[in-house]
Amino acid sequence: FDNDTDKARAIYTWITTNVRFDVDAHFNRKKKKSIRYKNKVDRARKLRNRRIQIENKALQEHLALAEGYATLYKTLCDLTGIYGYLLNGTAKLRTFDIGKQPKIINHYWNVIQIEKEWFFVDAALGAGSVDYSEKTYHPWFNPKYFFMATYRFS
Repeated sequence: FDNDTDKARAIYTWITTNVRFDVDAHFNRKKKKSIRYKNKVDRARKLRNRRIQIENKALQEHLALAEGYATLYKTLCDLTGIYGYLLNGTAKLRTFDIGKQPKIINHYWNVIQIEKEWFFVDAALGAGSVDYSEKTYHPWFNPKYFFMATYRFS
C-alpha cells in the first residue's frame, strides 16, 4: 500500500468482511471476571494476555464482540505502523436507549492518527447489525464507519 490511509482501510475491510459478531456470546454474556494483580507489571501482563485471547478468537473463529473488533484493529494498525488508540464507552444502538443514562461500558472502537489528523473507526458497526428482537446478526459491510465523523461519537 502506498500510504497509511490505504493500510488502515485494508485492515478495516478485512476485519469487517471476515469477522462476524458473536451473537451467542452477546446474548449469553457472563459478567467479566475482575483481574487480580500484584503490581503494575503483573496487571499489564494479564491485560495483554486477555487481549491476545480476544484477538485469537477473532482470527481463528472469525467471531468477536465489539471489544474483539477494536482490539484486533488496534493490533493490526500497530503492526503496520499506524498510531492509534482503543476506546471504550457506551453506544445507543436501539431507539429505546435514547435519553437513558448509560450504566455500563457496552462498546469499543478506535481512533487512529494519519498525517497528524485523528479519525474514528468502528469495525464492529461496520461489519453488520444485530436484530435484538430476533437475536440474530446480519452481516453487511458498511464503509461509513471508517473515518467516521467526530460528531457521531459524541
